[in-house]
Amino acid sequence: MRPFYEIALPHKDIIKGNLTMDTFAADLWSVFVGKAEQKYQEYQNPEVFFKRTYMTYGLNNLIKTVEQRLRKGEGNSVIQLQTPFGGGKTHSLIALYHKAKEWGAKVVVLDGTVFNPEETTLWGEIEKQLTGKISELATKVSPGREKLANLLEKHTPLLILLDELLEYVVRAKGVKIGETTLSVQVTPFLQELETTVSILDRAVLILTLPSSISERYESDNEILFQQLQKISGRIEKIHTPVKDEEISQVINKRLFERINEEEAEKNIHEYIKYFEKENIIADISNYRDRFLKTFPFEPSVIDVLYHRWGSLPTFQRTRGVLRILAIVVNNLLKSDVPFIRLSDFDLSNEELRGELVKHIGLEYESVISADITSSDSASRKVDNSLQKFSYLKMGTRIATTIFMYSFTGDQEKGPNLTELKINCSTPDIPSSLVVECLEELKKHSFYISDSGYFFTTKPNLNRIHLNKINNITDREIDDHELALIREIFRDKNSKLGNFRVYIWPSSHKDVPDTREIKLVVMKESDENQCKEFVEKYGDKPRIYRNTLIFLCPKEEAGFIRFITEKIAWEKVRNDNTLQLDSNQKRELEQKIKKYNENSILRFRECYRTVFFPSKNGIQAEDLGIPSIGIKNVIDEIYNQLKDRGIIQESISNLVIEKKYLGERDYVEVQKLVDSFYVVPGEVRIINQEAIFESIKQGVERGSFGLGALENDQPICHFYKTNISIDSIKKGNLVIINSHICQQTKNERYKTIDKEIETQKTEDKLISIKKRNDIRHEQQTEDEEFSNYYRSVHLRFGVTIDKIRSVLTSLINIFKDTSDFNIIIELKIDNTQISVEKYNNIRETFEQLKIKPEIEELK
Repeated sequence: MRPFYEIALPHKDIIKGNLTMDTFAADLWSVFVGKAEQKYQEYQNPEVFFKRTYMTYGLNNLIKTVEQRLRKGEGNSVIQLQTPFGGGKTHSLIALYHKAKEWGAKVVVLDGTVFNPEETTLWGEIEKQLTGKISELATKVSPGREKLANLLEKHTPLLILLDELLEYVVRAKGVKIGETTLSVQVTPFLQELETTVSILDRAVLILTLPSSISERYESDNEILFQQLQKISGRIEKIHTPVKDEEISQVINKRLFERINEEEAEKNIHEYIKYFEKENIIADISNYRDRFLKTFPFEPSVIDVLYHRWGSLPTFQRTRGVLRILAIVVNNLLKSDVPFIRLSDFDLSNEELRGELVKHIGLEYESVISADITSSDSASRKVDNSLQKFSYLKMGTRIATTIFMYSFTGDQEKGPNLTELKINCSTPDIPSSLVVECLEELKKHSFYISDSGYFFTTKPNLNRIHLNKINNITDREIDDHELALIREIFRDKNSKLGNFRVYIWPSSHKDVPDTREIKLVVMKESDENQCKEFVEKYGDKPRIYRNTLIFLCPKEEAGFIRFITEKIAWEKVRNDNTLQLDSNQKRELEQKIKKYNENSILRFRECYRTVFFPSKNGIQAEDLGIPSIGIKNVIDEIYNQLKDRGIIQESISNLVIEKKYLGERDYVEVQKLVDSFYVVPGEVRIINQEAIFESIKQGVERGSFGLGALENDQPICHFYKTNISIDSIKKGNLVIINSHICQQTKNERYKTIDKEIETQKTEDKLISIKKRNDIRHEQQTEDEEFSNYYRSVHLRFGVTIDKIRSVLTSLINIFKDTSDFNIIIELKIDNTQISVEKYNNIRETFEQLKIKPEIEELK
């Protein structure tokens, strides 16, 4: 698409940047006395004036009415122009002035802003302009209809243009005439003038009044305004020289020499297709028609400036809109924008910004800087967050549009989402990006209201929050962090937390020297400090060194920021001096709730490094970032430690047999149990009951026996027989190598044989039977508790919550051999699984380079 300025060619003064307010200030008096020629030829020169003037329906009608009266003596003799401030009435008076001259009529110009009431009366000025002197109407008192008629009838056709009458009357209050004032004399004069003009055949009086006193004057002048309104009440009034639907043509006529409508339609068409595709505009046909009339301005530019800003008391509608748009056009002459939208207004332009803030207050300078134009503004943060789309400056565009929609004399403030999309989206992005960026902007903005999308000088919750953040001390942060961690680990719903937790111990003496596995949450990530805790317990060496696991922060900055923000929001809620509205209170509670819900996740994102004793000193491992939605941090950490083998819930009797007993004749039970908790790097059994259970199973299955030392020799008392855990705990028992227990059992067989041989002959058969029964019983027992199986094939169904424990146990049992395979069969029936979840399952196996042997999907 071509840049707008190649399609709509600006006037030379716009291109050169001759953009002072006077450029667009139509001054009737300057035209009358010939001074406009010196600076602004477009008003003085009729040809230039009408070339740059769009002849609206109202202006055409006004000119025809006056022409009919001056030339034929027909029609209205007195006309009042009553328009909003800056509504084009002075421009209309200049048009009448030039036309009257063209028709050969005399013109009297009375500008209430020019004359000093102490020196000049309105009636005296009429005589002076018509005769060159003041003689008959030289008094300070209204002259009456007769004198006026004698004067005016000699100079028809006559046009009297009376502009800014109220301005003159207000100042005339200060001129004393006896016991009254000059302003009191103006009222009967106006009545006399209207009556005199109405009886003359070819004379017209045009007078102007503002549409309401509130637009420019103090309320104490309301009586004067009402009196003038009453006098002119019987006069025909042309309220709108410029209708609302004509304002865009008026503006374009003044700003551009010509507009290529065919090329304009091409640019508009590209965006119309995009708006249709994104379903942004409902009545697209009507919008297209409006756009063709307002081009190169998108229709909302005219609407917002003329109606919203135009409703402000100090804003001159036509003149103000022209001034602002002239600056915008000049500022965009080097851009490539296909047309001009509100989001194209560059608020960093000092001239444009100054033209806007003078109507809304200089305090908005700091608002614009904080949220839109400064390098660290909310808008820039959103711009930079878009990465490959940062060139769009979407944050700045949205904030600028919101700013331009924020000001009006009415209640309605701010744009809706459709208006934002129209002004900010482009065909190369989805319009949903505007909504996403809008939400981000709200998060960072200091002055976008919490009640809607509009700017205000009142700090929003974000700004109040930042003020609270700036006053939070390090001590407050530490205290809150400690309290939060304590609350997290106080969770009563934990089902797996079988270790004791110690939070921020100040010294190693604060962590007991016991067999219990302990999770020590450290304030800082210091490996040397952890090593000191492992080695010392007060002034003594620590005995149970293998029981300590340290949880330490890794990326602390983010968690500290989270803690600080959380404290600040709570301070906002507790500050009774803040006058928050209901919307702000509701949003505040939502924010605090969200921070509370995210506390566990943010804690674990920070506290993710674990240190634990190993054979080579202190070993570190990163637990990683937990999944979103974590509810119980104790269980989550417990499972992480268990999955990594840092802790175990059980130990196989085969491990005890091969690793701890090995080729030795025996090992003392108590020393074996202690070794798990004393020797750094040994298996950490979370509960020592699991060790006794493993010993029990080993004895019953014949992996080893259990007995006692007699004269330093192991004597097997239990082997391939049932035994209780309480029996294992009692006394100084030893675990005995199975070959010793088997040898003891064989010797018992020989003893039995010898006893049978010495039996009496009559008992021989019984004895033989007894021997055979005993041998058969022992053989059966041996077979039942054989040490090894040549082949194992197990198949069982496992629910998802138990699969982790099953796999962990198998890995621990077979970690010394690779001669086994596990076949995983995932079967999901009578329920549904999303495609996304199934793809996650496939992705997990593909990353491990495991291909499914069977894949059946329905």
